[in-house]
Amino acid sequence: MPVIDRPVRCLPLLERPAGAAGEDDPAAPAAAAPFTAMGNFVCALLVSLGLEPGQLVVDVGCGTGWLAPQLATIPRLRYLGTDVSAALLRRTCAAVRRDHWQFLRAAGDASPCAADTADFVCLNSLFSHLLPSDAARHLADAARVLRPGGHIVFPFFDFSFDRDAIHARARIAGLHLDRLCPADRPLIPLEELFPWPADHPCGTSRCIGQSVAVLLKPQPPRHPRNPSP
Repeated sequence: MPVIDRPVRCLPLLERPAGAAGEDDPAAPAAAAPFTAMGNFVCALLVSLGLEPGQLVVDVGCGTGWLAPQLATIPRLRYLGTDVSAALLRRTCAAVRRDHWQFLRAAGDASPCAADTADFVCLNSLFSHLLPSDAARHLADAARVLRPGGHIVFPFFDFSFDRDAIHARARIAGLHLDRLCPADRPLIPLEELFPWPADHPCGTSRCIGQSVAVLLKPQPPRHPRNPSP
């Protein structure tokens, strides 16, 4: 797998994501660190996949604030974040301060987004915490809202999935496995150094303890026009 060569700027590690810990919690910086580091990585991955100003990102499970603050640095980006927790949604919304962004409470498996409209759908470790049947429904709905040519990105723990399982789930949802970033291999170069939990430097690329899958919604086949008689 080639190393991606489009770096982006990272947020400082101790910039606490909304709702990750209380304001007076002495463990707040430590609690924030993995969320911000993961957000830096995934934001860099989205940019490497072609994320540009004006595109639409649907962030499912956004309430931890793991990704929204990083995406807020991209101008004119359209964003829809969903979560089961209304309180976390309010805190994440307040943290990013983007008036035109939408934060909506999730109701069941369906995203409040029209079909074939999102350029990217991000699933925040959902598959590590859901039963297989629930995960399949979330993936099917993510495929529904994604436009042809768009990408679904989700981090996962290796004990939750294997490559064959991801291939099978992608096929059922009408998707292709575009790439798989292993947990133990640094693949995404970053523009600047930033601290890692336990004060380990991240360096210009880093493995993050979770693997990340990228699924692609293929373009519909083009049927040749019948020649004129």
